[in-house]
Amino acid sequence: MTRQPTENDVLTLLALLRSEASDDVASIMFDDLVWSVSRLDERFRSKVLVHAAAIMGSRWLDAERAKDIFDQLDRWQVSRSVDFALVTVKEREFDAAKVALGVDLRREPDYSARGAYFFDVEVAREGQPPLKGIITKCGTAGNSRMAAFLHTVFSTYEVRLCCLVGMAAGHSGQVRLGDVVFGDKIIDTGRGISTTRGYEPDPASLDPDLRIAREMTSFRPERLGWHDLIAKEVAAATADLDDLQVPELFDPATYRPRLILKTIQAKDELVEDGRVGRRARWFGPERRTGALEMEGAGFAVTCDEQAVPWMVMRGIADFGEPDRVKDWQFVSTVAATTAVKLWLKSCRFMQDRRN
Repeated sequence: MTRQPTENDVLTLLALLRSEASDDVASIMFDDLVWSVSRLDERFRSKVLVHAAAIMGSRWLDAERAKDIFDQLDRWQVSRSVDFALVTVKEREFDAAKVALGVDLRREPDYSARGAYFFDVEVAREGQPPLKGIITKCGTAGNSRMAAFLHTVFSTYEVRLCCLVGMAAGHSGQVRLGDVVFGDKIIDTGRGISTTRGYEPDPASLDPDLRIAREMTSFRPERLGWHDLIAKEVAAATADLDDLQVPELFDPATYRPRLILKTIQAKDELVEDGRVGRRARWFGPERRTGALEMEGAGFAVTCDEQAVPWMVMRGIADFGEPDRVKDWQFVSTVAATTAVKLWLKSCRFMQDRRN
């Protein structure tokens, strides 16, 4: 039985095709390449076939013109394929994610498309090639807005893992201010049915990839220097830029957030009435809900539709009080993003996705 080709097999064949001098051998290799990519992901397949067609076509072009084609395709191939994408919503979350991934807040974006700005980042891994990623910002709250925005991201980049990071309102019975919640389940609570008896909620449950959820159950970021990393990044950023808001009595040296695996409820509703706990009870056991936010459902559905594994990581910035303050938004998002960063450095999931 013939072994199924992998992306690495196809990329190796593509490199050999580019260096092959004989037209006859190149023709055979091209046919083999077409057969191989037909068994792989559609987005990857399209990119390889365009590159292969340019290689074959260049055999009838002068050397200078062929070099121009290859240079353009090489830039396209490198810049449009990433291991992960970090998606934020608001400017403060965008700043926090950039700080956590080592991006100078004065730096210009590396790429833009349809009004979206993208920053290139890397996560180093011991004994392995670094993971290449991007950070971007939706800019508008809401599940439908996030779903539409992700189509811009996925039409611009081939993404192996998509991460929604940012802040959320926490359920005070389950989490503390500054904690980080990984959504082991996202509940779309905006769905409902109008009947003769009135309105009935009809929530939908969305689950991250089982491999990601399993790895998260044994992930202990505090053992990997999470707290010290948060303190370092927040202290450096706030010392350098005085417009980054942090809690008045915030002490990076004593901030010890917890990473908690809980359900996250997602609905296009800004909660400012102090009734987070009541909303948690409406859609299942209250103890399972850790946070409420406004984008996770649209994010998860779109990622599933595009066959892109996903995760939602939210820092608790408030408890949805009527007089809520916003000084924890930056810090809690730094905490959430550094947790994702440490997971990427240590997880098995991304190693498996590359093989």
